[in-house]
Amino acid sequence: MLRFLLTGVTGVAVVYMITLTLMLHSKKIEVDTLKNDIVITAQLYNKLNHDTQKYAETYHFIRSAGATVKQSQEVILYAQQYAIDAKILASLIRSESMFKEKVAHTDKNCKGVGGINTRLWGKKVGIEAVAKVLSALLEKSKGNYREALHYYKSYTPKGLELADRVLEYVEINK
Repeated sequence: MLRFLLTGVTGVAVVYMITLTLMLHSKKIEVDTLKNDIVITAQLYNKLNHDTQKYAETYHFIRSAGATVKQSQEVILYAQQYAIDAKILASLIRSESMFKEKVAHTDKNCKGVGGINTRLWGKKVGIEAVAKVLSALLEKSKGNYREALHYYKSYTPKGLELADRVLEYVEINK
């Protein structure tokens, strides 16, 4: 495993070192930053077009929202897969369950980290399901995150307030 410090290393050197590591270790790359260790999977790194800084910022945001390492990687992966904002996805999950797998939701039909209504969306309730539902609602709302989150939370005045809180968390923690 190749370790290096992001500060003081030029972008070209970082890309070269990561490319070399990817050739040697296809599973993961370890990057030591001044603040924390970040494990970047090669697949996620490639999906972010080799933008280590963007990945680090997104990963740090998701981890500070309460996600585990695995959950953080899943948020980034599924956000990429379903073409949604990873920080908004993490903020939504944080608002629903604080990333806890088993949490009591107000509606007994709502399950998992995202409070997925299993009557409407099926049995899958993990991070991928949240991303899939949010993506579908974004399509319905023509890319408007506020409206999509309003649908997700419930299309009521209280639901709009909760949707706004999701977006505020992202803005406050930039």
